[in-house]
Amino acid sequence: MDREKAARMLRRLANGVQPIRLRKQRRSLEAPGKSGDARAVARLCRALKAEWDLHRRDTAADVLAWLGEPATLPLCDALREAEAEVRWRAASVLGPIRDERAVLPLCEALTDEHWRVRLAAAEALGRIGDARAIVPLIEAMKRPGWETRRQAVRSLEKLGDARAIDPLCEALRDDDAGVRWRAARLLGQFGGVRAVLPLCEALRDDDGHVRSMAVEALGKVKDARAAPPLIELLRHPDWGTRRQAAAALEEMGPAAILPLCDALQHQDSHVRSQAAILLGKMGDGRAVLPLCDALGQGQVEAGAALGEIAQRDPVIELATAVPLLFRWLQLTRWTQPTLTLALQQIETALAGTLHLPIPTSAPLLSPESLPVPAAPPEPGMESLPVPADAEVTDGEG
Repeated sequence: MDREKAARMLRRLANGVQPIRLRKQRRSLEAPGKSGDARAVARLCRALKAEWDLHRRDTAADVLAWLGEPATLPLCDALREAEAEVRWRAASVLGPIRDERAVLPLCEALTDEHWRVRLAAAEALGRIGDARAIVPLIEAMKRPGWETRRQAVRSLEKLGDARAIDPLCEALRDDDAGVRWRAARLLGQFGGVRAVLPLCEALRDDDGHVRSMAVEALGKVKDARAAPPLIELLRHPDWGTRRQAAAALEEMGPAAILPLCDALQHQDSHVRSQAAILLGKMGDGRAVLPLCDALGQGQVEAGAALGEIAQRDPVIELATAVPLLFRWLQLTRWTQPTLTLALQQIETALAGTLHLPIPTSAPLLSPESLPVPAAPPEPGMESLPVPADAEVTDGEG
């Protein structure tokens, strides 16, 4: 073979053009498959056992997947073949077909001795999405082989059933970090309050990815019990962990307000400042008085947070912050622009809060309807005071 001919063949292979022999082989398998009769399906299933030709096996698997439901039962029978390669290809093809008749045979394949068969069966059950596979997939999470356990968690994610919550909580203590990470991800989606304490324990995981996913999951659950452990992560040495814990606390919303108010008295200065910043972003009026106490103790971030709350929830308790801000601005000779802005925001909010306009439903009184006061009586001569000198004059006369 000359070099130019070899180069042409390499270019054809690189462009996805199959050799003539493989194209003929594909046509020979696709032609009977299109007819959809049982003999064609049986021939394709026999092609899965062609030990000498991997291309023929691949082509037969593709055609069976394309053929769909007529190939389901023969493929289920192939799950009991002696050769693990045939069982694996049969399980792999049953997933794209998504026929519910394959659920029970695939559940049995979860206990196969070969890990590739178990992996393909777990993936196929997730694609089919039948509820009958939940319990077998939960059991598969307890078997040896991290590949099957990890795929079982993926399939349970697609099914999304509450029965998987307790097994997923147990999976947070799995030896494989990938299993723990996926279990934390699922518990954040549908774990609810039952998953709060196991996820809080996962915050101390040795793997950073597992910790990160546990933080994210607790933010989605929005349970107040998760706030104190997340607040402790605000002083974690890793900057990414601190940032993610702050984001999770902000996502929790009202459930994190009171724990963050308690964190304003934390022994760590960074935790105190982060708690004040988060309370300002949340804009909840319940944090005004604790922030005023923190401002009185010298925490400047509390003043900026009070200004942000004034824009979102202008409660009357904000009046407590005005003299505190004045005192701080006088001590710093009005060189703190954040405190100056906070004072302006609070004064503007209080002006709108204390102004009580007349309701539109109240009637307006006209001048004619106002009562006319009675005229005062004219004083008589007897009621006038008599000067003292006038009495003396009368006596002398």
